[in-house]
Amino acid sequence: MNIAFETLGGTPEGANEDWVAANPNAVIVLDGVTAPRVAAQGCRHSVAWFTRNLGGRLLMLLSEDMDMSTALAQAIDQVAELHQNDCDLSGLGVPAAAVAMLRKRADGMFDYLVLADTVIVLDMTTEMRVISDTRVEQAAPEALAATRREAIGTPEHQAAVARMSVEQLKARNVPGGYWVAAAEREAAYNAISGEVPMDQVRRVAIFTDGASRAVDTFEEMDWTACLDYLQEHGPRSLIQHVRRIEETDPAGQRWPRFKKSDDATVAFVELVEAPKPRYVEIADALRARVHAGEWAPASPLPLDDLAVEYRAGRDTVARAIGVLEGEGYLWPVQGRGSLVRHGMMRLRRPRGNLVKRNKATNSAGYSFPSASSQEKWKHHIIPAAGYEPLTDPRIAKLLGVKPGTPVMRRFRVTGPESEPPFQINTSWIHPRGVADAPEVVSEDPGPGHWLYLLEKAGHWPISWTEFHRARTPTPHEASLLEIPTSLPVLEIVRVGTSGGDGQPIEVTEYIVASDRVETVHVLHRDQSAQTPWPDIQGPPDEIETDR
Repeated sequence: MNIAFETLGGTPEGANEDWVAANPNAVIVLDGVTAPRVAAQGCRHSVAWFTRNLGGRLLMLLSEDMDMSTALAQAIDQVAELHQNDCDLSGLGVPAAAVAMLRKRADGMFDYLVLADTVIVLDMTTEMRVISDTRVEQAAPEALAATRREAIGTPEHQAAVARMSVEQLKARNVPGGYWVAAAEREAAYNAISGEVPMDQVRRVAIFTDGASRAVDTFEEMDWTACLDYLQEHGPRSLIQHVRRIEETDPAGQRWPRFKKSDDATVAFVELVEAPKPRYVEIADALRARVHAGEWAPASPLPLDDLAVEYRAGRDTVARAIGVLEGEGYLWPVQGRGSLVRHGMMRLRRPRGNLVKRNKATNSAGYSFPSASSQEKWKHHIIPAAGYEPLTDPRIAKLLGVKPGTPVMRRFRVTGPESEPPFQINTSWIHPRGVADAPEVVSEDPGPGHWLYLLEKAGHWPISWTEFHRARTPTPHEASLLEIPTSLPVLEIVRVGTSGGDGQPIEVTEYIVASDRVETVHVLHRDQSAQTPWPDIQGPPDEIETDR
C-alpha cells in the first residue's frame, strides 16, 4: 500500500503535539491532549514528549504478532516506566493522547483501532465506513455547550474551555466516562477496534480532529469528497485548505470550536492498484448512461436522485456532472440545472457574406448569412421593440449617436424551427430612420422587413459591414441560447449604411454559440498578386507554397 501523511502545528509559536509515522504495514496517528493549567501538575514531561515516545514504541510493537489493544497497552506501560518515579502518574495532569492505528496483516485483513477524538475513514466497496470515538463529547455536555457560546480568544471563552476541560478530566479513564492513552493500560482495552478484509477496502484516511474539521465541523465537504481531495492533492494541501477556512472565522462565530486552529494531522493510504476517485467512477457511469440514451436531449440530470443512487454526497455527484459538462455531454443552464447535450441537433452553419431576399416568407425582407432563404425561422421568446437608452459606447459610436441617447431597439432570439435557439439579435435604429419610417417600431413586421421599410423611406440601397469577435457569454445570454457559460460565443456587429445619405442607419448585434457557426471567407487577390512572380521557374511541385 502507498502511504502519505502530513502534520502541522496549530500555531507557529506552539509545539505540535500531534505525531504520525508509518512503515510498509502500519500507520499510527496520535493527537496529544493538553491538560488545563489547573490540572497540569505532578508530571514534568510535555505532551509532545509523551506522543513521541508512545508513537515510537507502538510502531515497533505493531510489527509483532499481537492484537492492537495489547500493543497499545504495552506501549502505555513502557512509557510509564520512562517517568522513572519522578512524576505522579495518578494526577489529572498526566500527558495523554488520542490514538488511531491501521495495520495490514499477512492473512489479508486490516486491523484498526481508535481511541478518543481521532477518526479513521474506510472507503470500502460497499460503504464509506467512519470509525470515531465521541465519548469525550458526552462527558460534560453542558460545559461543552458553554464554550460554543463565546467568541474564541475572549476571557469568557478561555474560562469556559478551562471549566469544560476540568469537568471532562473527571470522566477520563474511568468506567462510564471516556478513555485516552495516558498512564492506565486499561484504556487500550476500551478502544474501538475491529478488522476488515483488505480486498473490500479502496482507500483509508486517518485524521486528528484538527484536520477532520473540514468535514465534521465546517461541513465544507463530505467524506467521499474529502478522500477524493486527498487522492488528488495530498494531505498537506488538505490541511492548508482547513487553515484557509479557519482564517475566515477566527472568532468561531460561524463554526464554534475550542481553538481557532488546532494541530492537524492526516495520513492517507491507497492500495497499490488504487481505484479512481469516486467522482470519476460516477462520471464514467453517467457518461455511459448518457450514451445509451437514458435521458432525452435537453432533459436535466436529477442530482439528488443520483446522490441517493450512488450513495455519494451531492458535492461528489456535482463534481462528476462537472466532468461531463467539461466534455460537452452536458451543459449548465441557469435555472434549469445540467441538461443533456449529447444527441441534440446542434447543426453547424457556414456563415458567408451573401445577403438574400427571404423567399420562405415571400416578403420583401432579407436573409443574412447563416440563414437560408428557403427556411422559416421562429422566435424563441416574444420579440420586443421600444425606445431604450443606448449605453454601449461602441454601438453608439458605430450608429453615430451619443451614449445614452434614446434609440429604437428591436430584440429577438431566433433560429430555424427544428433547432434550438441559434442567435440573439439586437438592432438599434437611428432616430432619423424611425422618423422616416415610423412602421419600424412594430414588434413583428416579418423577418428583415423593417430594413425594407427603411429602404422604401429613402435609404435604398443599404450596405452592410460586419465586425466579428469571440468572447464568453454573459449568464443571461447563455440562458437564452441554452448553452453553458463556458462555451464561447461569436459576437457579430453589423453596421447598415444608408444609400440615401451615406450615414449609419442601423446597427445590429448578433450573439451566436460558437458550436453553431463557422465563418467562411472567400479570399481575393489584390492587383499586386494577379500575375506570377518573375523568378518562379520549374514545375509546380518545386515552387514554395508558404510565402
